[in-house]
Amino acid sequence: MKIESLHLDFENRSDVEPGAIADEPNGFWVRQFRQDPTTKQKIFDWAYGVVIPLVCVAADPIVFTTRGLLATYRPFAYLLSAASILAMAAWLLWGNRIGGLAAPLAGFFIAGSGVSLIVGGLLFPYSLIGLFFVIGFLGFTPLFSALVFLRNGVRALRTSRPTLDPRVVWQGALLAAIFGLVVPYVVNVQVSHLVSEVAAGDLNTIRRASAKLMYFKPLVDAGPIADRYYQSDYLEKSSPRMKALARVYEELTGENIEVRVMAD
Repeated sequence: MKIESLHLDFENRSDVEPGAIADEPNGFWVRQFRQDPTTKQKIFDWAYGVVIPLVCVAADPIVFTTRGLLATYRPFAYLLSAASILAMAAWLLWGNRIGGLAAPLAGFFIAGSGVSLIVGGLLFPYSLIGLFFVIGFLGFTPLFSALVFLRNGVRALRTSRPTLDPRVVWQGALLAAIFGLVVPYVVNVQVSHLVSEVAAGDLNTIRRASAKLMYFKPLVDAGPIADRYYQSDYLEKSSPRMKALARVYEELTGENIEVRVMAD
């Protein structure tokens, strides 16, 4: 295959019929970035851009759950995932009708693709092991999602070109990518800081920080709180401070901290 065939033409290919793409002498990666998706690509995009990521978030057993492999990054991952899934659903439903708004969506998708690729790479060894338990194939979801978000990001860039100046397209995409990464990161840092304050603070600090944490309850990794409780001895566990930690942990997770500590 000639090197020139790898060039991604940023103009719409409306003259190419989806059914005819498979007959063209182009490689796999070139076909993935055609402006007009095939029926199989649409199904794949809905599956790995919307449906299966939702299933993974809802049924996550080991990744972002408390004490999971990437539990510390739960606020970042959940916020970015929620926004990306909603944006992908909107794009797949309305596509070219979005017009100039496709530029920021493109940046958002490309940023999400990069994060998905990193997560997929980190989970890859565990996913291979998980294949022996069948459900492990879900661990490959971030890698498939990375492809879905990247190719739809490229298509969104092409869609915005007829209505916007090329410089505006790239500026809009870049700003959206930065926004999509920075906001979840800042929330992640703040939530982690509040959890640390609860785990290490006195009674007044625990009350103040835990009250703020309740606003981010679904995003909180309460593992550090359980760790601090686990490190205390029998007498310290009966202190007002440890009892406050146990209460906060239960309010955040719905689990009794003694049960969690015994399980660990």
